Amino acid sequence: MTIHNRKGFTIVELLVVIAIIGVLVGLLLPAVQMAREAARRAQCGNNIRQIALATVNFESAKKQYPGFQEAFGVAGSSLKAGTWVVSILGSLEQQNLRDVWDDSSTNALWFSDAAPRTFNPSSSELQTENFYPNISLLRCPSNPRPALLDGSPLNNYVCNAGFALDRNDSGLVTALYGRVDSETMCIKTQRKENGVFINKLPGSFGCPHDKISASDIYDGLSSTLGYSENLQADSWRYVNATNDSARYHIGMVWLYRLSDPSNTTKTPGRPADLVQPANRINGLKDTPNMIGNPEFARPSSNHPGLVMASMLDGSVVKLNENVDYHVYQALMTPKTRESDAPWNTYLLKDDDYQR
Repeated sequence: MTIHNRKGFTIVELLVVIAIIGVLVGLLLPAVQMAREAARRAQCGNNIRQIALATVNFESAKKQYPGFQEAFGVAGSSLKAGTWVVSILGSLEQQNLRDVWDDSSTNALWFSDAAPRTFNPSSSELQTENFYPNISLLRCPSNPRPALLDGSPLNNYVCNAGFALDRNDSGLVTALYGRVDSETMCIKTQRKENGVFINKLPGSFGCPHDKISASDIYDGLSSTLGYSENLQADSWRYVNATNDSARYHIGMVWLYRLSDPSNTTKTPGRPADLVQPANRINGLKDTPNMIGNPEFARPSSNHPGLVMASMLDGSVVKLNENVDYHVYQALMTPKTRESDAPWNTYLLKDDDYQR
């Protein structure tokens, strides 16, 4: 009997091997993607932890929190207007850059050649790199964004800028404060019970206001939000001297809204407006070109189901995207019971918000 030695695979065997490889690849790729996302999330958490700890150091030294925008290098009427990022540069290993901002001799150059046109319409914006370099710590690796056309530095993080009234809602202004002008409304909504980072730029829209320190965080540093990610965050260069729009560009806010407006407990008891999809954590997060829109000034990220955020004690938390809006308001308000939140009697619970 003749025995034939067969070399190679039959078609059936080859197909079986290909199928097995396909199954293995199908199982492996999601695991690899999950591992990569876990690494990106860890890096983002480290970034926001460094920002939070820098703010803790700043408050400890200055006995107040930074403003979402304020003045630097002040010499008489000359100054540079910067955001909360500039305030904490020294603790972000950027002391040389902070020295540039504190040097009043650079004010004229900044004003004419680097200031945003929202601050000086005639600025040439040709010297931005000298005052606004890109800082890797301000970028979340899960939120890659193309370079901005005007050369502004990229940023993915926002500060707790407190309460924002709908500018068109005159009825709410009347109910809460009586009929008031825009300047008074700005001052009242930025009360220390409503948020942490206020407008401290002199002569800006009725500001600055009272200093806010750790001793004003009545509800506890570990229960009050300091920072979060935001997919629509603007460059940390944005400031504005004529209105409080910087709050929506480099800050997050809460609105006079509830998922169930009937739960309004604020006196005077004007019914709250209904929360809109964009207002929720991660709400409509894929919507492009909404930088500076108050509706999108809330926590959002590309991390599945959560947003990395930090409390005022420097701790980092994973905000669940299903957090109720009244819980978000309680996290944002340093003294919720005396805030203007519509459900200001709500007692925050430990398991209300973390994933």
